[in-house]
Amino acid sequence: MRLSAVEQSVSKHSRRLRLDSIRSRIMFFALLATLIPSVTTAWLSYTRIRRSINLKVTQELESASQQGSREVDLWLKDRVYELRVFSIPNTVTENVEGMRQTRTRSAAQRRLSDYLSNVRERFPDYVELLIVDPQGRLLATSARQIRPVRLPLGWS
Repeated sequence: MRLSAVEQSVSKHSRRLRLDSIRSRIMFFALLATLIPSVTTAWLSYTRIRRSINLKVTQELESASQQGSREVDLWLKDRVYELRVFSIPNTVTENVEGMRQTRTRSAAQRRLSDYLSNVRERFPDYVELLIVDPQGRLLATSARQIRPVRLPLGWS
């Protein structure tokens, strides 16, 4: 009687694993019947958990990115608002021109100081706001007391 190539291969491997008796073959197949579903379940569980974690990390990163974007947008809007407020409005230019005339000088200086005080109240981060001329002379301040201004060398 001749054995086919598959039967010869199975016979060779079963001898190598010492599966000669029925008892050892039953034990081997029982072990395989236990391990195959367990390993398959563990692998499927691992891949699903990994996908779930990747999805959660991606969502967290997107959320953090959106939050950061909103914060930067808000910061930028604040800086643009400050720039608009601190750019030279008509109030400042008109009153600086009025200070050149001696009869309206004190009223113009008072209006400028009031304007700077109002701006200072809106932006409490700034201790004092000043308007100086090109020669470094103080024209108006938001402070209650006027004190000399020290400008860096080469100011004018």
